[in-house]
Amino acid sequence: MKVKIIETRVCGRRKMDADRLRRYFVLNGCTFAATVEEADVVVAVTCAFRKNRVEESRQTVGDIAQSGKRAVVSGCYPAMERRAFERARTPRVASVDPANMESIDRCFEDFVVRYADVPEPATIPMERDDDVAVLRVSSGCSYRCSFCGIKKAVGEMRSKPPSLVREEAERILDLDRYRAIALMGDDVGAYGTDLGTTLPDLLGDLRTTIEHRGLPVRLKLGNMNPWWLTAYEAELQEVWESGIVSFLHASLQSGSERIIGLMDRGYCRLRDVERVLTRLPREQVELQVDLIVGFPTETDEDFRETLECVERCRPAYANAFTYYENEDTPSRRLEPKVAASVAQERHRAILARFRQLGIRTTIEDEDEDHGAGCSGACPDA
Repeated sequence: MKVKIIETRVCGRRKMDADRLRRYFVLNGCTFAATVEEADVVVAVTCAFRKNRVEESRQTVGDIAQSGKRAVVSGCYPAMERRAFERARTPRVASVDPANMESIDRCFEDFVVRYADVPEPATIPMERDDDVAVLRVSSGCSYRCSFCGIKKAVGEMRSKPPSLVREEAERILDLDRYRAIALMGDDVGAYGTDLGTTLPDLLGDLRTTIEHRGLPVRLKLGNMNPWWLTAYEAELQEVWESGIVSFLHASLQSGSERIIGLMDRGYCRLRDVERVLTRLPREQVELQVDLIVGFPTETDEDFRETLECVERCRPAYANAFTYYENEDTPSRRLEPKVAASVAQERHRAILARFRQLGIRTTIEDEDEDHGAGCSGACPDA
């Protein structure tokens, strides 16, 4: 069987899925086609994080359906934009959500190797760092933010057992070629809540493992709801001061407590989050935050509070996105909406403020029309 894998612009978690799919097909004796026309089966890995990625995924699905090929569409697009996907697909186009990747076996019942038996890749190409290994510690999310459709794709929180995380970290350390390990998940801060353990426990375990090896390897924490920073404040302060963590990605989303409340982010005392972020030892930990502007009902005062929050937290990196409505998210019901022209102007203004403060961005395609509709968590680390 010849397989053509199409990978749209996706996050690190979906890149890991794409790599695992490649191994799945190789282990089952398949080869890869250079074009859709040459393929027996087309597999697309899609994204619905922002407006431009939704449009790219929609176009990809439409092109595949038009080709008449047997196909499987994975990634977040089918679940997050279900009606649009159903309109575009044909009976020969199936879908597999990230929350249940093992169901792809039903599309290939003659395969001997099941998807669950394919090892997850320890590394993927990083956009900024080729000496950083990636270790997925969890999948799924424990929140239901009002603007976010990603939970429909990734499902509930599912943590890897600590022993398995340690084993995978050991294999990465055995390679002796990486300066850092990026811990990846849809919400890394929620790690272990389904297993009766915690992220600080895991970090302590990994710290012991790394120090035992005597290697100059540090940890990067990707995509964390800031609530966990306050929930584990004392334990994490010890982690920061130990120097084992070099990078923290916090999906802040707004500097307005009123907007945070409407987003259902799980916390409304933004001052507590700010306190934790401002106490980070910046000589040890680089901070990245993500922000959404133009959220429904956002006023000039709310936006001003976001700018002031950024100035107080002074992250090393920050990304800002205009609000985008995914299908059937609760925030769609909020009124009044912010006019597109106002949201775009606020986006330009916040990027200009980043530049004034020396804050770098990690998203290259920063067009103000490319709004964010999920967790603001798409960057690789």
